[in-house]
Amino acid sequence: IVSLPDEVSFPVTSEPSTTRFELAIYEDGEEVSGLGPAYASLENRQATVRLRKSEVNRPGNPGD
Repeated sequence: IVSLPDEVSFPVTSEPSTTRFELAIYEDGEEVSGLGPAYASLENRQATVRLRKSEVNRPGNPGD
């Protein structure tokens, strides 16, 4: 199980064409869990996204 924060912030180098982002968790360059779409608020080249899930199961782990 991977526990997630309520929200995530990350820098954006240029103004995105949309505030909709597809979120995923990666390990060693490979996607291990898709989190789905989320909409960000943008302020001072910083995007803030509220996550819909508080935790996800990693594929291949017991409980999946």
